[in-house]
Parts: sequence; C-alpha cells; structure tokens
Amino acid sequence: TGGTGFTNAVTKTDSGAWRLTGNNSFVGSLALNMGTLTLTGTNAQGAGAISIGNAANSNAILRIAGNGAVVSGTGAFRVGYNSGAAGACYLTGGVVTRNAGTGDDSLGIGMVNNGAYGYFYMNGGAYTNSGRMNMAGSDIRVCTGIARIAGGSMQIGEYILVARTNGCVAVLTVEGGTLSHVGASQNITLAHRGG
Repeated sequence: TGGTGFTNAVTKTDSGAWRLTGNNSFVGSLALNMGTLTLTGTNAQGAGAISIGNAANSNAILRIAGNGAVVSGTGAFRVGYNSGAAGACYLTGGVVTRNAGTGDDSLGIGMVNNGAYGYFYMNGGAYTNSGRMNMAGSDIRVCTGIARIAGGSMQIGEYILVARTNGCVAVLTVEGGTLSHVGASQNITLAHRGG
C-alpha cells in the first residue's frame, strides 16, 4: 500500500526505464520498486506518498528533470524505504512541492526499515516540503541516508534530522544552491538519538 489510507496509483516493479511526460493527475501513492522513472512533465499527485526503493531488497531511481517538470502532492517523499532497499532521487530541474502532514510524513532519506539506503542529489530546480527532512533511521532501525545539494533551492518547514537513530549513518552536504530552514517550526539536529 502507499501508506496510511492510500493505495498505490502507480507501481513500478520491472527493472526497465519509464518516462512520464505531459500533464498527469492522480490520487494515491507512487511506488518505485525497481528500475528508473523519469518525470519531465506536470505531475499533480494529490494525496499519496512517493516511495523510491519501496520493496524489500529492491533498487530504484527517480529522476526529475527539465525546467518544465512539476511534481506536487500531499504525502511523504521517501528515498530508500524498505529493508535492504536502495533508492535514489536526482533532481536536476523543475519544481517539487510536497505539503506533508505531520510527523514523519515528510522527506525521508534512508528511512523506516533496517538496511534501507537513500540518496538524494539536487543540482537544479526547487524542492519545498512543509514537513521534516529525516535522514537515516526511524525509531530503532539502522539505515543510511545521504543528501547532496549542489545547486537549486531546498526549503524544509520542520525538523532537519541528520542521523536520526542510533547506529545510523547520514551525510548532508551543501556545496551549491541553498538549503533554507528560515521560519521553520523546529530545529536542525545532528545525531538525534545517537546516530
């Protein structure tokens, strides 16, 4: 399923490459279990999560490319989300807007289940999330989360948690562009619970 109360609107389970162009509108979660999905058009998702590396022991990539790419919706944006899963997101252009709910319904990089690995790379475009940025772990799970911002602009509205859980590893690098936490409702925390 696509998280609490949602079913998957799009599920990618093959190792091939898909490209979603044009104007798309859907309600429900986008689950990438394997392969690569490139978004270049307007994607108005509505309510539902985006999960990259959604199935156990899977490898998946999401590419958001081109100045005309728009990804909007309400729900979590998860990169590397299941046991032994590896997920990667490359944002090289366009605009991503996520109006998250509360708590962990946010940007998660290497989250939730043991052995999850998440990589988020941004060198253009804009990413805005009204919720948290959680990197590596949730509660007692051991995960790895890496975020590299080389260009573009990122705005996070709540906590930025780097290495959230004991035994987790996280790296946040800002070498270009901007990471904005101005006016955020919560703190930036390193090694939140001993990560």
